Amino acid sequence: MIRRIAEALGRPEAMFRKDGASGSDFADQGELLRIWQSLTDHADRRRILAFARGVASERSGVIRP
Repeated sequence: MIRRIAEALGRPEAMFRKDGASGSDFADQGELLRIWQSLTDHADRRRILAFARGVASERSGVIRP
């Protein structure tokens, strides 16, 4: 599973291992995956994705309507 996540994110698999990310980054990534897994309603997942895209676009300086 870690390999598939790394491939999807375009990151090396080692980044998701214990020594590959800082403790807080690793914990945050794990929590996001656990939350995502707990969402069974597709509409809820779409809401989370829309929110994450909005935050990412604000950080990159590109504001989407």
